[in-house]
Amino acid sequence: ATAAVETVADTPTFPNLPALKSEDLSASWRGDNPILCIAGRSALDEAAAILFAQLSLAHGLKCKIENPSALSSASNLRLETGGVALVCLAYLDTTSTAHIRYSVQRVRRKLPNAAILLGCWSSDISTEQSEQLRATAKADYAASSLRDAVQICRSASTSESLAKSSSVN
Repeated sequence: ATAAVETVADTPTFPNLPALKSEDLSASWRGDNPILCIAGRSALDEAAAILFAQLSLAHGLKCKIENPSALSSASNLRLETGGVALVCLAYLDTTSTAHIRYSVQRVRRKLPNAAILLGCWSSDISTEQSEQLRATAKADYAASSLRDAVQICRSASTSESLAKSSSVN
């Protein structure tokens, strides 16, 4: 996952792609990896997390990726969280709401000041279902597409105070 993100060009290949500059970002988003994206349960979730990280980087937002085991008891203690402003939990399969709620709780304990974005990137989830899952899991944001997730991060990165408990779908 790390190698895939590191191969993204420093300058976007599409001149009309709006990339944020460091001076555009609020102070809490100027660190090495202000976004931590954790894959939900499977290798497919990890692939989606990689895509999200590449899109984020193309928009000027640095992102670190962790595989699904990052939230296990042993790995959670070793998880690097310095400078993280937002944690994105990436899920292609949203049928296990208990697992999603548990993941949000674990992240909340580890990073109480970071916003949590629930990436429900499944073609069969509606806006209402995504918002209901966000509310049930007590995440701060929900997005049903990679585009929406990047838009949430772009908005959050340029405002001094995060407007939590919102959804974009």
